[in-house]
Amino acid sequence: MHPCRSIFGDPEGCSGYAPPAEHSWHQLGAVIDMTKAGLDDSWIVDALEDKGWFQSLPDSDPGRFSFNDRH
Repeated sequence: MHPCRSIFGDPEGCSGYAPPAEHSWHQLGAVIDMTKAGLDDSWIVDALEDKGWFQSLPDSDPGRFSFNDRH
């Protein structure tokens, strides 16, 4: 089974391709993904925002937080 199918439930796989690790903002520590439970906890979101993290794609990827730049 394609990993995107099990993670995102998309039978066609990912809508795009993941970049190589050396080009991934996740691998560089500049982007993190938050679960819905984390997003629902205002203490966690407030703490992230207080330290410079923000939701870079709130409409299309609401759990994605970037650090100090729009990735």
